[in-house]
Amino acid sequence: MTKSSGAPHQFQVTVPMEEIVREIEALRKDIAELRHLVSPRQQWYDLREAAELKGLPYGTLTGKPWLKPRGGKPDAIIGGRSRWRHDTVTEWLLQTDADLPEPNGGSDRSDER
Repeated sequence: MTKSSGAPHQFQVTVPMEEIVREIEALRKDIAELRHLVSPRQQWYDLREAAELKGLPYGTLTGKPWLKPRGGKPDAIIGGRSRWRHDTVTEWLLQTDADLPEPNGGSDRSDER
């Protein structure tokens, strides 16, 4: 990283083009895999379907609402069941536990793992 001439605190980063191309191709592959998992034709997912897509036991999500899509808040209730939109589930599939809000207003999760 080198300091560029011009405004203070501006830096120029040099990254080989091959590395950028490799990263873009990896992202394309990840997106293609997600599209394969989540059918764009299906507009709504219940918790069991979402759990299966993420590879989580359904029981884990029922007992830990903060791990559910949108922290357990459904996009809609359809047929008396909580449902999440396609876009919500797709975004949730990319999240790790670290990306999710802390349960119980910020308590530590370490004792629950």
